[in-house]
Amino acid sequence: MISKKILSALVFAGSALMLAGSVSANTLSIDEVSGPIGGSVSVDWSFEPSDPPIAAGVEWCLTFDDSSVDIIDDSECVAGAPDGFDGPFTNCDSTPGCPGATLTINASDFDSFLPSMPTAGTLVFSIDSGVNAGDSFELVGECIELNAPISESPDSADCPDLAVNNGSIEAVEVTEESVLNVQPDNIDFGGVQTGETSGPETVTVSNDGDDGVDLEITGIDISGDFNVDGGTCSVGTELADGETCTIDVTFSPSADGPASGALTVDSDADVVTNDTVALSGEGTEAPPPEPADLSVNPPSGDVSLGTGNPGDVLDDATATISNAGEEDGDFDCTLDDQSGVFGASPLSGTVPGEGQASIELSCSLPTDAEDGDSFAAVFSCTGDEGFESEHNLSCSVSEFDPVPVPTMQKWSLILFALMMLIAGGIGVRFFRT
Repeated sequence: MISKKILSALVFAGSALMLAGSVSANTLSIDEVSGPIGGSVSVDWSFEPSDPPIAAGVEWCLTFDDSSVDIIDDSECVAGAPDGFDGPFTNCDSTPGCPGATLTINASDFDSFLPSMPTAGTLVFSIDSGVNAGDSFELVGECIELNAPISESPDSADCPDLAVNNGSIEAVEVTEESVLNVQPDNIDFGGVQTGETSGPETVTVSNDGDDGVDLEITGIDISGDFNVDGGTCSVGTELADGETCTIDVTFSPSADGPASGALTVDSDADVVTNDTVALSGEGTEAPPPEPADLSVNPPSGDVSLGTGNPGDVLDDATATISNAGEEDGDFDCTLDDQSGVFGASPLSGTVPGEGQASIELSCSLPTDAEDGDSFAAVFSCTGDEGFESEHNLSCSVSEFDPVPVPTMQKWSLILFALMMLIAGGIGVRFFRT
C-alpha cells in the first residue's frame, strides 16, 4: 500500500509541473465589511484556483485578531462537492498549523487528490463590546501547506503562488435610527388606453430600523398622469420599526405616447434608503368604435294586430330596433297600406350605439266595416350596415258579441216554482172566501 507521504510527494510533483505552465495565480478574496460594536457581522470569502489548477490538498489559512473579533458561526463555510465527486471541497476548521486564531480552507477533496476547484463561503464574526468606533481588524489569507504529511509541520515554502485580496472588519457605533424604505423603486404600467384608468399597483412603505424608533409620514406627492388610489398610508401615519403600510397607484394617460412621473414619500426618518418611486407608462390610442349592428323584434314575418269592432283602434303592437354596435345607426321605414287603416310611427330615426328605438304600429278599423272584414299592409325598413326587415301586418273585424241574458240555476227554478204554487194556493183560498 502506498503511504500518504508518498502520495503527497507524487501530488506535489504533479503540482509543480502544473504550476510551471500556470497563466494565472490562485486567488483568495475576503470581504471588507463593517459591523456594530458588541454585535455580529457576516464576511464572505471566495477562492479561485490558478489556470491550470493546482493539484489537491492545498490549505489556506485565514488569520485574524481574536482578542476583539471571533468566529461565532462557520455553518455556511462548508461547500458541497460538484456532481461526481465525493466529500466536501471546503473544510472550515481551526488548525494548529496557522498562527493565532485561524480558519483553514482545504480548497479541494483531499482524499481523492483531485484538482482544486472554485469555492466560496460565509463566516459570522462577533465584535467585542470594548472596541472603539473606527477600529479595523484585518483578515489575512495565506497558503500554509501543499500536501504536507501529517508528521511534518506546514511549510509555506511548498505553497503555490497565492494572490490574496485581504479583508477587514471595521467596528461602527450603534445608533438608534428609523429607516424609511419605499419599494419598488420603479413601476412601469405599460400601455393603457388614453382616457382610461389602469388597475392599481402597490407601493410598500416600511420602517427598516430595528432600534425601536418610530417614523412619521409627513407627505405623499405624486406627479404626471398618475394618482394615489387607496392604500393604508396617509400623511400622519406612524410606523414602528419593522412596520409597513401601502400606497395604491393608478395611471390615467391624458394623451397618446410615453408618460412619466414620480411618487415621493416624505417623513421624519433618520435614514432614508429610498423615498421615490419612478413611474412610467404609455397612453395608447383608443380602438375605433364598432359599427352599427341593427336588428328588429319581432323578426321579419307576419304580425297580427288583432281583431276588434268597427271603429276600434288596435295599437298594442310595437317594433323594437336594437343596435348592438358602438356607432349610431340610422333607419328608414315605409308602410305600403292600400286600405289606409294602418299606422307606424316614427318611420325614420337614429338608434344610439348599444341602444334601442321603438316604432308603434296600429290599425284603425273603419266604422262601416262589417263582421269578418280583414285588412293587410307591408311594413318595410332599411338601415346602416345593410339592415333590412319586412313585416306583413294584418287586422280584422270580429263578430258582434251577443248581449248576455241572465239565467236561473236549477235550485233557483225549483224555489221559484214552489213560491208560485204557494202564492197560487193562497190566491184560490182568498177568492173562495
